[in-house]
Amino acid sequence: MKRIHDERLIVRNLKNIRIAFSIENIVIILILLWQSYLHKNWSGVFSLDNPLFAVLMIGAFILIVLSVNISSPTEDKPKASIKLITIRFVIELIVLSFVFYILLKGSHFLVSLIAGTVIALVLLEIDLYANHFRE
Repeated sequence: MKRIHDERLIVRNLKNIRIAFSIENIVIILILLWQSYLHKNWSGVFSLDNPLFAVLMIGAFILIVLSVNISSPTEDKPKASIKLITIRFVIELIVLSFVFYILLKGSHFLVSLIAGTVIALVLLEIDLYANHFRE
């Protein structure tokens, strides 16, 4: 098998992969909507217990993380300082924990704090990863 050296063919191959990924995600979303229509149970279909929904979420998260190293260098932003990143993390932690506290109707403070911390940590890692590619 020969390696592709023509840039036009490489770009075309990447476009084909993007189209295939898009069609795959559309089909998964349609199947999830069909399952929710048949079962009338949105929480059962759109949960990580359903393998199709888990595959859709994993694919979406991978796409987001992989696009960071393409979009960050093209943004003409300077590197953020550690102090600014820490302030963003604390603000995200407070806001997200408060949102989860409201969603849980004020009954589970520790659970809302843990959920807010997990999401804030994921956002922190994405921010640090994007900051790595900036000049």
